[in-house]
Amino acid sequence: MACTFKVLEQRKVSPPKDSVPTTSLPLIFLDIPWLGLLQPVQRLYFYESPHLSHHFIQILLPSLKHSLSLTLQHFFPLSGNLTCPPPPPMPYTHYTANESSVKFTIVESTANFAHLIGNHLRHIQEFHHLVPHLPNFNNLDSYSNSNDTTTFVLPILALQATISPNSGLCISIAYRHVVDGRTANHFMKCWASVYKSGGDLSCIHESPPIYDRDFIRTPKDYEPILFNQYIGLRSTWKNHDKGKPSSIFVDNFRATFVLGRENIQALKQFVLT
Repeated sequence: MACTFKVLEQRKVSPPKDSVPTTSLPLIFLDIPWLGLLQPVQRLYFYESPHLSHHFIQILLPSLKHSLSLTLQHFFPLSGNLTCPPPPPMPYTHYTANESSVKFTIVESTANFAHLIGNHLRHIQEFHHLVPHLPNFNNLDSYSNSNDTTTFVLPILALQATISPNSGLCISIAYRHVVDGRTANHFMKCWASVYKSGGDLSCIHESPPIYDRDFIRTPKDYEPILFNQYIGLRSTWKNHDKGKPSSIFVDNFRATFVLGRENIQALKQFVLT
């Protein structure tokens, strides 16, 4: 039986008012090569809860959004945009005080939660409705290779909470490749801790993210390479097919393999021999 789902709410969540000033951060040489990957990183976090119901909407959801806002105060670049101007300026992330936000979508699904979190084969399309939509270029029609004057502005992060009544909750995140995996994990762990503590930010104060770009400087002889690389990447965006679904959703499957101690020891022995 095919599952059905409906969007219950779409909300834009920002850091608390006047908590963060308008800030622009240049991309470093480790970021720019990843601009060519238009498909965002997508991660799903499942939480079993057999008693989950519409009580979540009325009681838990406001706390989830409030803790997200508090967490974004320390991870404010994630609520900004990736801005790609026409060369010679290089791309950067930009956060606008009291305006930038993260789209947070609440969905109710009839999908078989136990089936989704199982270890058996599952078609990847079964997970598609759990992932938040992070739009790609919406102004390609005005882009011309011969007159490259278009500034592309793309949201960096999107979030979704999918409720499976009487089964559980899925929190999902989609983000641009300019966000590294460690930062994304740090953000999700801090959000979970702030939510669980009822708004205590001590977990973030103990290990705050650092945005000082002087820590990693681009080698001078590498700057022309980055510039040419950026120009080359922009030339490929014109050929991006906005209406074509990603091939990863066509005919692929996902499975989980659980390795116990005996399995791991056997693998070690196999390598040694």
